[in-house]
Amino acid sequence: MDLFWQVLINGTIEGSFYSLSALGFTLIVRTNRFIYLAHAAVVLIGVYILYTLFKLAEVNFYLASVLTIVVAGLVGFFFYWVLYRPLQKRKASPGVLLLISISLVLFASIYTLK
Repeated sequence: MDLFWQVLINGTIEGSFYSLSALGFTLIVRTNRFIYLAHAAVVLIGVYILYTLFKLAEVNFYLASVLTIVVAGLVGFFFYWVLYRPLQKRKASPGVLLLISISLVLFASIYTLK
């Protein structure tokens, strides 16, 4: 019976991750009118920041989590202001913006594999 409760709780947590991701995609597509796939890059950068702060720098987990949220938000803000905003002002097509977000995901995944 303990396995049942563990699977139920793990499934609920996993489902909440999926729903938050879907809400993020929906919010970005509805407000900006383009598909933003760089969520994965920002999340990947956030995971490595959390790992670095918690494991390597031995910062308290809760403080490391708050710092990670702030830094990941700043990274997303940087991506928007440096990459997307100038292209939106130039009336770039949604395909170009999609290619930028795919390249950010590829860059983040390749860079973190080193």
